[in-house]
Amino acid sequence: MDISFINLPILANAALISTSISTEFSVPIHHPYEISLPASSSFGFQSSSSVFGTASLREQRQQNKAALAKYRAKKNRQYGEMRSIISSLAKENDLLQNQIENAQQENRCLKTTYDKLRGKVVAEKMLKSLLNDRAQQMVDEQDCSDGE
Repeated sequence: MDISFINLPILANAALISTSISTEFSVPIHHPYEISLPASSSFGFQSSSSVFGTASLREQRQQNKAALAKYRAKKNRQYGEMRSIISSLAKENDLLQNQIENAQQENRCLKTTYDKLRGKVVAEKMLKSLLNDRAQQMVDEQDCSDGE
């Protein structure tokens, strides 16, 4: 998450405070992120502001602003794409959940139908067995009555 925009007002206020304090007390107060370079160092280099001038500093700031704008645009685009992906995945998830629910309902119906058919088959077998036993009994009784 990009929080650099949160610190911008704080830095601006810190710069205002440091300038107002330094003018009141005549003591230079430097911002923690401020870099001060001497006009010339022991190596013979000069500070960037004296070599390139303030125009170069403005150009660098403009480049930084452009880079920051590009970065924020990219992050916003990525965020939008991510939201779009999340939305489509949520829709797909809902569809799959509905399919699962329908399959479970169909499974329950099929089990109920299976149990009913199984009961009929068992009852049919029992009835056939009972009828066969009864028919055999009748044959046996008739054989006994014929033999007497």
